[in-house]
Amino acid sequence: MISPRGPLRALPSPRLAFDDGGLPISDRFADSYFSRDGGEAESRHVFVDGNALPERMRERDRRLLTVAELGFGTGLNFLCCWDLLRREAAPGLRLHYWSIDGYPLRDAQLAPALSAWRGPGELADELRAVYPPPVAGVHRRIFAGGRVILDCVWSGAREALADLASRGTGSVDAWFLDGFAPRRNPD
Repeated sequence: MISPRGPLRALPSPRLAFDDGGLPISDRFADSYFSRDGGEAESRHVFVDGNALPERMRERDRRLLTVAELGFGTGLNFLCCWDLLRREAAPGLRLHYWSIDGYPLRDAQLAPALSAWRGPGELADELRAVYPPPVAGVHRRIFAGGRVILDCVWSGAREALADLASRGTGSVDAWFLDGFAPRRNPD
């Protein structure tokens, strides 16, 4: 899975739609990518603050913070973490962000899906400029002069987690269990 052998395998489309308010919806799973009440606020409250990331990023003796996520979606959680690192992290702290998604958005879907992002627009622009294609495998992207590493693992969660565990990828400081509702996407 991590290093595909043989021909490249394109992943299925997430079949993205938008409701009347511009909220991105997965037609495949009949579920929204984030809350109608504010995706960014939801991400900060549930994932960033829920994992005490502001406090953990300010720890002076910490050199690396590793976050792993199920469901990259629009990239909103990643952007919130990167923004937090820029604003509040101890000097020298690096962020390694792993995200697993079996139905990654296509490049053309990302811009409208991220239109709700109210944070620094240049972060979203940088992500969109190097957003990986929907091909199975790991796609590493490096930002902020190496201070932020994003590994997009385009694969089903079960396959990706088993593969990562077998490779001994190291410890994860915070898990974001952010896929679609399990009753709609049991994988």
